[in-house]
Amino acid sequence: MGITEQLARFAIETSPTILTSQIVESAKMKFLDTIAVMVKGARHPSGKIAHRVASRMGGNPVSTLIGTAEKTSSPLAGFANGVSAHALEYDDYTQRCPVRDLHVGL
Repeated sequence: MGITEQLARFAIETSPTILTSQIVESAKMKFLDTIAVMVKGARHPSGKIAHRVASRMGGNPVSTLIGTAEKTSSPLAGFANGVSAHALEYDDYTQRCPVRDLHVGL
């Protein structure tokens, strides 16, 4: 089983009762932070290039290119949105994350 499957299995099988309010609030803030930097990163030259590549490659239009009204395939949207999320390098990796204290069995 690969790491992606392990993480997906953990997400599906984890009971919400073991998540502290601190973990839930931290996850919410990180989710909102990521969406915000994705929107701004979509205007960055690298974000624009990634969106243009995804648009030109086409695919089943089911997933949104964040910061636009366009849709593309899920893998292409994941690529373009991932580039946008990291374009400004506002990664929040220096703060201690309470999830690290949660044993995930990976």
